[in-house]
Amino acid sequence: MKRLQQSISFFLSFSFLFSTNYYVAKDGTVNSDCSQSSPCLHVQTAIDLTVDGDVVIVSGGTYLENLLITHAITLKSADPSDPAIIDGSAPDANDWNGSCIVVKTPNGSSSRITATIEDIEVTGGKGTIIKEDSNKNGSFNDPEDISKKVGGGIIVHHAGLVSRRNKIMNNGDSSTKEGGGLYAAGTGADVPDPNPNLPPPDDDERSSILFEETIFSDNDALVGHTVMVNGWDPENQFI
Repeated sequence: MKRLQQSISFFLSFSFLFSTNYYVAKDGTVNSDCSQSSPCLHVQTAIDLTVDGDVVIVSGGTYLENLLITHAITLKSADPSDPAIIDGSAPDANDWNGSCIVVKTPNGSSSRITATIEDIEVTGGKGTIIKEDSNKNGSFNDPEDISKKVGGGIIVHHAGLVSRRNKIMNNGDSSTKEGGGLYAAGTGADVPDPNPNLPPPDDDERSSILFEETIFSDNDALVGHTVMVNGWDPENQFI
């Protein structure tokens, strides 16, 4: 058993040793490399190239984007003193994502992802429309199940998040029902998925959200201006 544990540990370390860095800059170009010598113009372009363990490094400036993260990656600013700003105030009218960042374990996955976001300012998002399992029976097609706009800044769905030195500011408004800064959910919510025909992620795992030196300021929602957790525990649901 000890030898097996050592082999597993070595495999994980070996895998992340060969992770790839992708780069984004305001003076970047539309390209499919996102290399340090040829950075991409859009953050989502770099994210779409990643697999678990990869890192997306973003130069300072404001990026009008609504990001979707579906792998266990790190998204961070190149220079913490000149942070990248993800401004979600102008979502694509044809896209479902109205939050600044959605971290989501995609359908068809056997385990939940945990993404890390570092030294990023998240602002301007108004939220994404999700479906809530109001009667808690595992279905989202009942008459009493409701749709609502949540998670102006960040949505974490069936996933974990490590937030380090981020500023989550000025997200949500009067149209945001819950979680102006951040909304987290598991089985109780249905967030749109790029592969809706695949089975949902394994629900036997627990997710964790860790905030390290993260600032929340001036976020707004009807319930839970800062953080809202869609849980079935009424004692620890929103702050």
